[in-house]
Amino acid sequence: MEAVHLHLLINHVPILLTIFSVLIMLWGMLKSEKAYINLALTGFIIAGVFSIVAFQSGEASEDAVETLAGISESYIHDHEEVAEIANIMAIILAVFSISAFIIKKYKPALFKPVKILVILLGFISSGMFSYTAYLGGNIRHTELISEEADEFIDSGTEKEEIIGDEFDQ
Repeated sequence: MEAVHLHLLINHVPILLTIFSVLIMLWGMLKSEKAYINLALTGFIIAGVFSIVAFQSGEASEDAVETLAGISESYIHDHEEVAEIANIMAIILAVFSISAFIIKKYKPALFKPVKILVILLGFISSGMFSYTAYLGGNIRHTELISEEADEFIDSGTEKEEIIGDEFDQ
């Protein structure tokens, strides 16, 4: 279960860091504060690194959870597919953020369009991460998918198979 624990610990970092970095970058752009823009670019780079760790630990977690009672392989598959796109977007965002630092130093005239591109990539990444998180929540949190969960229960599956034995104690 080491990969599962690592995934559960790490997967929130790139999601939240990307969203907060977008907000920090917007604030920095509105107030023309270089420090905030630098902080946001750094946040995007760190989010990209954590995204790779979350994706890799997710791959390892899949094997550990797909055989548990009440876990749908289709939910895992959907989460994995979107996570792959979100991971690629985070890496692209990190690379453009590194490029922004370099451009700022050597070609300052190009920095403004690069900032705009980075913030747009940040919005896309935030959306992808949010959707990935939603799909990941569907794997274990059946209350998020109550209509489908109700159909699953109505098909004859016992409630304990969906929830697990953790509440029986």
